[in-house]
Amino acid sequence: MKKHILVTLFTTLLLVTSCDSGHLDRKEDEAPKEDEPQMVEGRKASEIEGNELKLLPKYVVNKLSSFESYKSVTKGSTIATVLFIKTTQPIDAETIKGKEYSYYRNESRSDIVSTAHLAYYHNDEAVYKINGEETYHTLPLEEYLNIYGTYPFENSLEGYSISYDAIKEVKRVESDVDYKFQVTFDAYKSTNNVRIQMKVSGGLDDYPSFSGIKMTITVKEDFTPVTLYLEAAYTAKKIVESSCNQYYTVTYSNYNEDIEIENLEEAKEHFTK
Repeated sequence: MKKHILVTLFTTLLLVTSCDSGHLDRKEDEAPKEDEPQMVEGRKASEIEGNELKLLPKYVVNKLSSFESYKSVTKGSTIATVLFIKTTQPIDAETIKGKEYSYYRNESRSDIVSTAHLAYYHNDEAVYKINGEETYHTLPLEEYLNIYGTYPFENSLEGYSISYDAIKEVKRVESDVDYKFQVTFDAYKSTNNVRIQMKVSGGLDDYPSFSGIKMTITVKEDFTPVTLYLEAAYTAKKIVESSCNQYYTVTYSNYNEDIEIENLEEAKEHFTK
């Protein structure tokens, strides 16, 4: 019985990162409002202060988008409690923005259950397979995003919205090296697309409900990210309700370098353009 409950739980929860009723549509971040602080070209991480601190996630995403290529590696775990049973499932993900093709792998393997999402992106198309499928699926990127909610190369951090009203607070953290900030997200406004991803990928009975999301981000003076540490708490339901705490670290590297993408030649055969 215990193993059945845990398999059900982790099959549903780890393809990410009261429950909501109804249907969610994917959302793009809206343009900044007139009364919001505006980003300043050439701004440095040492200079932002006051209300401008809440723009930190946008400065980081803009900097990431400016690179022709980069790599990020994610390691961590989700600790879930179901019917007083607590267990841990590892998180292992890799993202590569290539100069022509990009790549995303998110998997979790344990004695309880193994899950995986593997995708390649090129010319507004997605070629992907899930949970060890032998054959690839090909979809226009927009259709893929309407199904899965988010992907690594959009205007978000780890799928969470970076719009001004989705950020509750940003504060500096003392650091001997580089610049470190702690970002607290609004648990509802920042999670629309992540909730879609988790519900669809995991076959949840409803959208998960978040109670807290914090990221500690270390950046260079020009906002180039070095590491990102995420802490998220949420509940999700499939047959039974589970309480989950997710912790992981993303490490960024290989900026503007030529990066080898695993099995790219095979995936190329499935793009239509």
